[in-house]
Amino acid sequence: MGNPIAGKSARRGGFVFLASLLLAVLTAGPVRAQHLQQQVAVREITRQPIAAVLETLGAGGNFHFSYSSDRVPADSIISMPAFNGSLHDFLLRLLGPRYDFKELSGYVIIRYSPNRLQPAIEIGEATDQLLVVAGRVTDAQTQTGVANVSIYDQHSFASALSDGQGYFKLEIRKPEPTVWMGVSKENYRDTTLVILMPVEVRHRNRQLTFRYYPGYDNGMPLWRTRFGRFFTNSKQRVQQLNIGAFLAEQSYQLSLLPGISTHGLSSSRTVSRVSFNLIGGHAGGVSGVELSGVFALNELDVAYAQAAGLFNLVGGNVRGIQAAGIANRVVGSFEGLQVAGLYNATGKHITGMQLAGIMNRAGKVNGVQLAALVNLADSSDYPIGLVNLIKNGHRNLSIEGDEQGYLRLSFRSGGRVLYGIIGLGYGLAGQQLPYQVQTGIGARLITGALVGLNAELTGRANTDFHRQQFRYDMALLPQVRLTPWLDLYGGPSLGAVSSNRPLLTDEQPWTIRRFRDGKGAWVAGFTTGIRYSW
Repeated sequence: MGNPIAGKSARRGGFVFLASLLLAVLTAGPVRAQHLQQQVAVREITRQPIAAVLETLGAGGNFHFSYSSDRVPADSIISMPAFNGSLHDFLLRLLGPRYDFKELSGYVIIRYSPNRLQPAIEIGEATDQLLVVAGRVTDAQTQTGVANVSIYDQHSFASALSDGQGYFKLEIRKPEPTVWMGVSKENYRDTTLVILMPVEVRHRNRQLTFRYYPGYDNGMPLWRTRFGRFFTNSKQRVQQLNIGAFLAEQSYQLSLLPGISTHGLSSSRTVSRVSFNLIGGHAGGVSGVELSGVFALNELDVAYAQAAGLFNLVGGNVRGIQAAGIANRVVGSFEGLQVAGLYNATGKHITGMQLAGIMNRAGKVNGVQLAALVNLADSSDYPIGLVNLIKNGHRNLSIEGDEQGYLRLSFRSGGRVLYGIIGLGYGLAGQQLPYQVQTGIGARLITGALVGLNAELTGRANTDFHRQQFRYDMALLPQVRLTPWLDLYGGPSLGAVSSNRPLLTDEQPWTIRRFRDGKGAWVAGFTTGIRYSW
């Protein structure tokens, strides 16, 4: 792109302002480093893995280490003499000068940074409304331009990326009296430029606070999803790799589409209390309410309410209420109520309830899954759907008959307590409505080694494809275990039959009482069968 301070007036203004500014370059972490400056006394280390040494240090100092396992040789076995000095100096001795260290929110972050950046800047404009900073970032050793370097204001989190030759241009709206400008790149040591504005500016007290998410320095979970890769552009992924899992906290954000918002390219690096997306938005997270006309994407956590016209996609955890017209997808865990017109998916465990028009999917479920068709989970005690495929649950196929003379093939599937029922039957006694479809829900009341008791609520439709009668039953079904895979069961039922025309008497041999002018009846019955479980 060339030098962004192109043009005679811009360059003249840049040198005038540069002469009136104080510029300082800081490296290797923030000014405040309480844990890193703590004095530590370490006994002689004999053949210990680096991970164990770091864990012991963190426990003793009441903080945690965060690092990427593919960049820090945590499993390496080391031996070291006794040490007495600052934690920072000990880490340098332990890992060497190719790493740097910084801390935030009770974490000491270890980054692999063998290279150094060398930024050179010019000031194009500097007022209380706008600060324009442009320049070039080069490698300190090779003096060549470095592409895809993140340059950002640590107050407003306005950001830019350097081009293929290392040139960049950053515009900061309403800058603070002191501008702390971060320069970050993966595998390079962080650099901070401190710019003091030449005029007195009224302090607006809008210092940002930052939130750190350990374990996400080398890639957000959102990227591992198909939709996440589609909606996350390369610039946003580069920013995350450069800056790491630091997200700024803001009061609000407004968005038309991802990248077209009040925070621009930095929207995916901010956590807002209130987020409103006219069509769709891409944010770092939400800690209040998010409303979207079509869709919402969040890199990490969301709380406490999120609603979208079509879909929500969250890379972290969700706590509260999440609703979407079509689908919700959460990579992490969920706590609360998740509602979608078609499909809900939570990658890890869910505590609460999933409600979907077609299908729910989750890891471990501590609560209820309710879907019109299918529930999928690693473990779920209370799935409610026609088909419930639970890894540690129950599935069985049965052949059963009833007092009407129908023979059915039924499939039951579910968790430890609840299960779904779906079956097809055919009348063997010359019924006028020979075909039958069955659906329902059951519960395991007693689950002994040899005997058990189930309760079921079922609905059956008898038809000849021209006429229909519907029957709704409540049944108690004792069972006896014949083998580890075979059960024999049978028991009484009580139900109601309904039709839009007078009932066919041969279809209801055990009628108790008719109602609705012969179009309905209370009936008794029984079910017996044998089933194979796996």
